[in-house]
Amino acid sequence: MDLAGGDDSSESTLMLQPKRPAMSWGVRIKRKLKSVAPFLGRFRPLVGQCCHQCTPDSLGLKLLRKSPPLGFQNLTSVNETHTRYRGWLVRRMCCLVFVWGRDVHPSPAGDRRHNVHISERVKQALLTTGSPKEIRTTELVMSDVTGHFGRLLDLTETFISPTLLRLVSWLMLKVFSLMFCSVQVNLNQLSALHRATRLEAPLVYVCVRQSAVDQALICLALFCHNLRVPYILYPAHIRPTWLRSILQRLGVILLPEDTSSEQDAEMDSLYSPVMTSLIGELLRERASLSMGVCAGGGQGGQWLARVRQAIVNGLVPDVSIVPVGVSYDCLPQHFLRPKAGLMSAVRFVVSLLKGVHRGSVRIHFAQAFSLKEMCESGKCRVDGGRPLQELLLPVILQSRMDFIFGQKDVSWVLPSSVMPELSPLERQQTIALTLHLMYSSTTSMAVMSTSLMSCLLLHKHRKVHKDTPVCDFMKKQGVLSWKASDNPDLSSDSDCEEPDTRSYKLSQPSQCPELLFFLSSLLSVQLRALCWTLESLHYLPLPTTETACVSQLHAHLKNRAQLDKVHYESSSIDLVRMALRTFIDLGVLTEDRQGGDVYLDISPLFAQCENKEKLKQFFSQFLYN
Repeated sequence: MDLAGGDDSSESTLMLQPKRPAMSWGVRIKRKLKSVAPFLGRFRPLVGQCCHQCTPDSLGLKLLRKSPPLGFQNLTSVNETHTRYRGWLVRRMCCLVFVWGRDVHPSPAGDRRHNVHISERVKQALLTTGSPKEIRTTELVMSDVTGHFGRLLDLTETFISPTLLRLVSWLMLKVFSLMFCSVQVNLNQLSALHRATRLEAPLVYVCVRQSAVDQALICLALFCHNLRVPYILYPAHIRPTWLRSILQRLGVILLPEDTSSEQDAEMDSLYSPVMTSLIGELLRERASLSMGVCAGGGQGGQWLARVRQAIVNGLVPDVSIVPVGVSYDCLPQHFLRPKAGLMSAVRFVVSLLKGVHRGSVRIHFAQAFSLKEMCESGKCRVDGGRPLQELLLPVILQSRMDFIFGQKDVSWVLPSSVMPELSPLERQQTIALTLHLMYSSTTSMAVMSTSLMSCLLLHKHRKVHKDTPVCDFMKKQGVLSWKASDNPDLSSDSDCEEPDTRSYKLSQPSQCPELLFFLSSLLSVQLRALCWTLESLHYLPLPTTETACVSQLHAHLKNRAQLDKVHYESSSIDLVRMALRTFIDLGVLTEDRQGGDVYLDISPLFAQCENKEKLKQFFSQFLYN
């Protein structure tokens, strides 16, 4: 009876319960919807996600799987758990045991010098130069080739020595532990690189140049996780023979001995064909490459063009590009502009022993994508563009607003004087690829603690004004105007005119001005450097070389900051280079190449004080005081 009673009560309870309302079709659809990864990395739930708008097939590889983005490892913190051995002696020599237990992929030079020498590209370049002596060298054996062409061919003998690589990697672990508090890498992203190596396509790592240790950190991270150490494209002028010999045995491709800068090397009619053939041979050997691109000077785009030429010539079917973001708490000062010499080495050792300016480093590897698909899709391209002087000069000098909108010309990324054998279409595609990789590498960088602290300090102590808004330029020019009242009867100031029936109401969030002022304060450093540089131009003995112009302007800006006793951050040499590049694009300064040097001179338009004052006012109106 009790059981029967229990059944009746349960049935009555079920009958008394109200029925749940049926879900609407809209709710059902929302539950079935799946989140779609965004385009162009504008919102990155996982650092390192590829841009599948340009390379949709790369997304299907799922190299970066849906796993937690955490799991960082400090490269410089090595203990016995990272080795196969245990014991008292291993605990004291764990770093050495760890390095000697890593897998190293040897990469001997082999017949690379011969293959570069007999390539059609190099033969054609020798015939074009018209030097009978160098033309005759094409028929000689490798040991008989001397002179400038022989020094270029010496660069092809760069290889990776496993023993030397282990020794230098052990040394770098010790040095970086003194330079930085930690060197963090994402283990999930390194696992994705292991899966990318199974695609049988050579990997090319691309980062934005910040210091001389960028690519060394990348190579160390790959070495510590049993990944192939890439050849480093580091076009630096290093004179000591013993140092060049060591770096060449570590896979570092340097500038020729008789060349002082990368720009001078690219002007050589033989350098570009030899380097293009060398890159093709390295990729044909399935070797990995590491290169850096520079947004300020447009350096690095020619190396991406040479990688594309290897695919076009059929040396490799495809290449996987890996954008890399290297983030510093504070940049290593002694590696920003490295100088080879005994005194610079002593200063570097002293700074390491002092332990000053130590910060953290974080390395992020984005998802590898297909270069062939990127080029064939046609989605990554540069659609025209006009010089900056055509876009802004009418606004600055004539107070016009009809040419303020437009795309800026970015041909400086790969100038026409570099690799003149490229067709206009190939040059535009390479420029687009370079800009895309600059964006991808930059968005892969982590936000470090110093950046967060700087933003918080700027926000807290703002002045409130690798009454009137200060930026209301359009209202000052009379382009936009609106009334405070919403009464349509007051839409006209004159009783004789017919009232306009159309009503426009402009509104903005209450927090927008504060955010605008905050962003203006972030740009004030660059804007102030532009104003100071413009004021200092008349102190220079123009025309002068670009190198001398940079050094003299840097001295003027430092003196200005010392006189004002504020704004020392606006006097850095990097901002001087940025200001010069802006003034060249704007037409304030003109370039004239004479021999191997580039001379800068002020243009006749801005030699007039009136136009120079208008330009200064244009910069100053956006300056956050």
